[in-house]
Amino acid sequence: MKNKKQCSYCKKVKNLDDFHNHARTPDGKQTRCKPCNVASKTTNKLTPIIQIEVNGEIIDHRECKDCGDTLPLGSFYSNGRDGFRPRCKMCYNAREEKTKAMRQALTANKNNKKLDC
Repeated sequence: MKNKKQCSYCKKVKNLDDFHNHARTPDGKQTRCKPCNVASKTTNKLTPIIQIEVNGEIIDHRECKDCGDTLPLGSFYSNGRDGFRPRCKMCYNAREEKTKAMRQALTANKNNKKLDC
């Protein structure tokens, strides 16, 4: 299993040759396989800001990458490539909660394995 790795994008287990090198990871390889890397680069375009008139006032909106809703920019956290994140606050928070729960489960599992030894 040392010469194989699971892609974080497509979840398939592939040979290490199918991953680009990355010096800062423990195994020296990127988390996404080469085909998924290419796919993410072609689909990872900037989400355009759309101006919509609401009650006679023009308000900037953008489409959320996860839920697909078109929302005002106030519904997005700042700090993305164009000043705002690509996911709305609700989707971003849901993703963060899921990541936090997974991290806690992995840490708990790791601690339990140490106790069993």
